[in-house]
Amino acid sequence: MVHKWVEGGQNDMVIPTDSMLWHPNSKGHHIYNLNLALIIFSTVFISLRLYVRKAIVKALGWDDFLAVLAWALCVTLSALEMDTTHYGTGAQIEDVPKDTLLQFQKRLTIMELVYLIASGVVRLSILAFLPRLCKAKIYTWSIWGLRLIVIIISLTGFFFILTECQQIPEVFNYASTWRECKDKREERDLMMAHAIICIFVDCMLVALPLWVVTNYFKMGVKSIQILLIFSLGIFGVATGIVRFAIITTTDFTVNTYVLALQSDCIDIHDENDL
Repeated sequence: MVHKWVEGGQNDMVIPTDSMLWHPNSKGHHIYNLNLALIIFSTVFISLRLYVRKAIVKALGWDDFLAVLAWALCVTLSALEMDTTHYGTGAQIEDVPKDTLLQFQKRLTIMELVYLIASGVVRLSILAFLPRLCKAKIYTWSIWGLRLIVIIISLTGFFFILTECQQIPEVFNYASTWRECKDKREERDLMMAHAIICIFVDCMLVALPLWVVTNYFKMGVKSIQILLIFSLGIFGVATGIVRFAIITTTDFTVNTYVLALQSDCIDIHDENDL
């Protein structure tokens, strides 16, 4: 790997011929193409949503603002993952040069921070929409409870990662010889707890609308439409469960292809489109 030094620091850009994306044993191109498709897919859907809400329904709300913010974070996360394919995502770690691996780990930390906020904002955008379905007291309190849970787990995870080393810059500088950070097992336990809680929240995001429709709506075209739309959330639950299974069964020290797949880009893009 060739690094060009410039005044004030080191340029992290990778020369295309040195990119791990083009390594013969790398599956990074699959991850790159998948994230590109996710960006296009989610951009089309958020554009259609805004057009319908603004031009047809004429009722833009906080849920639309949060949906746009969630879309921006999701696109950022996918773009970051596309960038990491140049530094080893999709390849076996033994094939990745040490200097390149250090850059990969730096970018992975940034992705973790973005993911924790993005996953929270996506779920908050859905929770901002749910009050429109029903004003029942127990339903409203359930939504507020879920909002609190999402905010707590998102901020707890974000600040845990950001402060896991004695100095914040050390969190991103894996080459530092003076790096003093918490045991990575603590971070793994945190991400497992985050995954479990997110699965619970996703289940509630499916169950609450279904409960409202079956108890407060007369069965008709509108009820069926609502049921069909929120039933898509089952895919979000399924991907969350798969992600948790991957976290608990995969050795990420040797398989960065699976590491990329567990970053949950598909899950949060899917929920944001919902």
